[in-house]
Amino acid sequence: MQNQGREDQRGPFLNLGPNSIGIIENSVFEGGVGQIGGAILVTNGLNLKIKNTQFRNNRAISGGALHSSNCYTVEIEEKSIFENNQSSQEGAHIYLDGGTRFFTDNNVVLRKSTNSKNLLYLTGVENVDINSTVFTGGQNDGGDTDDAEVDFQAYIQNVDASKVETEYQDHLSTLLAKGEVKETSYADFDNSEAMLLLENTLNISIKSSKFMNAVAA
Repeated sequence: MQNQGREDQRGPFLNLGPNSIGIIENSVFEGGVGQIGGAILVTNGLNLKIKNTQFRNNRAISGGALHSSNCYTVEIEEKSIFENNQSSQEGAHIYLDGGTRFFTDNNVVLRKSTNSKNLLYLTGVENVDINSTVFTGGQNDGGDTDDAEVDFQAYIQNVDASKVETEYQDHLSTLLAKGEVKETSYADFDNSEAMLLLENTLNISIKSSKFMNAVAA
């Protein structure tokens, strides 16, 4: 799908409303322009599942490719690729506000975008499961997360550090390196331009994933 729309549009390719269930497979979303969600907007949906799909060169004020507000579950799987999407605010590729679960698995790739703060922005999502996913600042990542050398670049605010799970326990201190864990077990860091930005999230699991080629602001 290609679109040369106006920036006052919302989700120019696909706009899913309340109680919607969306399944997207083997597709390409390219060149979308919108105010909220450069390709897809979901508002109060039940479930959005994306498999083996590419999002390229879409742009918006927030959520360059996908903007979701209070969707119960968002799942992205099976070699889906987000590349060169842009947002002028948060979430070059994906912006999620509210919801119960965000899940990625099976070699999902989110590549660095120019002129954007972060690749993935989540706020108020209760449960975040990131598995076999590549976050990269370069193009030559290969999309393979096996035996990943992990260099976490993340911003976490109002997240219960005791509930963070990762297969790379040795890297947990690096994951939380932008600030000290408070006595209340909450981390409050200041790096709004990190690849992965999480706010007000209850449970986080990061497994078999790769964070590469990032320079902290």
